[in-house]
Amino acid sequence: MPDNPMLLITGGSGSLGHALIPEAIRLGFERIVLFSRNEYLQHLTAEKFREESRFLRFFLGDVRDFERLKEALSLGVTHVIHAAALKHVPGAEADPTEAVHTNVLGALNVVKACRETDSVTTCLGISSDKACAALNAYGASKLLMEKIFLAASSEKDFLCTRYGNVINSAGSVLHRFLACREKGQPLALTNPGMTRFWMTLEEAAGCVGKALFSGFGGSVLIPKLPGFKVMDLAEALAPGETRKILGIRPGEKLDESLYSEDESLWVEESPAWFRLSTLGKLSGNPFLMGSDCNSGTAHRLALPEIKERLAAMRIETP
Repeated sequence: MPDNPMLLITGGSGSLGHALIPEAIRLGFERIVLFSRNEYLQHLTAEKFREESRFLRFFLGDVRDFERLKEALSLGVTHVIHAAALKHVPGAEADPTEAVHTNVLGALNVVKACRETDSVTTCLGISSDKACAALNAYGASKLLMEKIFLAASSEKDFLCTRYGNVINSAGSVLHRFLACREKGQPLALTNPGMTRFWMTLEEAAGCVGKALFSGFGGSVLIPKLPGFKVMDLAEALAPGETRKILGIRPGEKLDESLYSEDESLWVEESPAWFRLSTLGKLSGNPFLMGSDCNSGTAHRLALPEIKERLAAMRIETP
């Protein structure tokens, strides 16, 4: 850690930004710059973290605005977590140009601004399992973000972490199920066979913190996550009740993958991570070649395990 370490989080007033604030303080950052475009969410964040206010600096701005990014980084930022993105799959399908402007051109702005700011040593991009074998505009934009970050790693420590849907983030399937349950409505899901990876906001923040100081520039770090069946989550929250099946949305997959069979040629495994680099920096692991990491075939949480995890999150199950 350099002297007077300062962290900037793009999209810092979102769900992940909130989870990263205590993690960043734990890691020893003396100042945390929350860079985001929504002034109301910044206000709510300031209210939520009043006791941590001495660590926080709020900075209104959009990653589409290169000059504003440069101004924020000039405060003395040493580390950057790039979490700002348009994340809604159907929205990106309907307006893919907006996903390109924020998720791709915004990533270019972040990389360029970091490269031009001497104080910055490390920049970590937050990717998604949807970047793997990308089917939708959101996933394709995140894949391009990964490529942009990895290509820049020859000059500074640019890297990414790729993980699945965060179970308790804003707009997650868990939140939608809880809203249906509160209103006494049938729980609505798109397909009864759908699977996803399980990761909480707190686990995501810990993963990001470890990745930031991993020293694995030029890599995509992929945590090892269990899968779960979305129907099992519904059963844990409202057992035996009728479900409303909506049908798969545009760009949606039945299962998600953290790395694909094609990518397995450039994946190495450690106790904590799968480490992916398509830049030829890894020799690959012969035991992983031809494999994939899919939410439908990964270790799947059984119904009792899901209930235990929900209880740990203080969510009541019948």
